[in-house]
Amino acid sequence: MTYDQHGRASSPGPVASLGWVEGRLDYALQKGVPPEKIYLGVATYGYRWSQGQGEDLPMKKAKELQPSPSRDRDESPHFSYTQGGRDWVVWYEDELSAQRKVALAREKGLLGVAIWRLGYEDQAFWSMMRREAP
Repeated sequence: MTYDQHGRASSPGPVASLGWVEGRLDYALQKGVPPEKIYLGVATYGYRWSQGQGEDLPMKKAKELQPSPSRDRDESPHFSYTQGGRDWVVWYEDELSAQRKVALAREKGLLGVAIWRLGYEDQAFWSMMRREAP
């Protein structure tokens, strides 16, 4: 499970930054777990935070709110907006951020990837998975 680096109860940030994910994988591999027994968990959601509280946000909904998000160095999309007098900060996973994780799974020789949570993704995500997944 390589997601929820940041979540409902944390401060805003990536669901699973690439460096954080790689650190978790390296730990498992160093402890002797064979790579061919590991599926890398990839999220299809994000979180939005307002006034110190977070809530789940499906990838599809995040993209509807902001079709052109900013990205950090790991391709994690994020943006801020105001709605109903509240300021929101959003971080989520999409096909570009997930593609980096799929490439990492391939690079480390893992069995494959597993998706959490089905129904939150969009067609662009599945197009990437058909092209890239091990």
